[in-house]
Amino acid sequence: MKRTTVAIIAGVTLTMTVTTAYAETDHSMHNHSHEGHEMHGGQTMKMPEGMSMKTMIIDDYKVTVEIWDVPAYEKMMKDMKMKPMQPAPGAAHHIAVSIRKDNRKIENAAVKMKIISPGGKPQIVTLSYNPDMMHQYVGHFNMAQQGKYQVMTLFKIEGQKHKGGYWYEKK
Repeated sequence: MKRTTVAIIAGVTLTMTVTTAYAETDHSMHNHSHEGHEMHGGQTMKMPEGMSMKTMIIDDYKVTVEIWDVPAYEKMMKDMKMKPMQPAPGAAHHIAVSIRKDNRKIENAAVKMKIISPGGKPQIVTLSYNPDMMHQYVGHFNMAQQGKYQVMTLFKIEGQKHKGGYWYEKK
């Protein structure tokens, strides 16, 4: 009887320890994303007009994709007293991608984006690295049509390819 009681107490203690440790772990490895930018206390920061942000976990990397319409991007740059990138001819949107692993910025990736319009037309752009603008990979796309776009990110780090994507709805 005494051994059974000790075994039960040990089992309950072990279960509580494991449950508490799991609850305190960083859940960034789960495949989830955030539409807004979460602040402390569970509040969500409203995105500026003309801007969308999506964070994904791709393999062990935290990838954040920002989509700005060009006027909103140019206003943001002007407000920060910085010169904006010149958009490619016909581009209506500026895209910025940041990649992190273990809370470190990844600065040596080769990054491509493929965006498929609601009508099925693909656009593929190799993003350029911009250390002056929050260490992001940037490029321009034309997303003028309303509807759902498939946004895919492919990046290569140390010979390893990583890819992920999501649906972006332009209203």
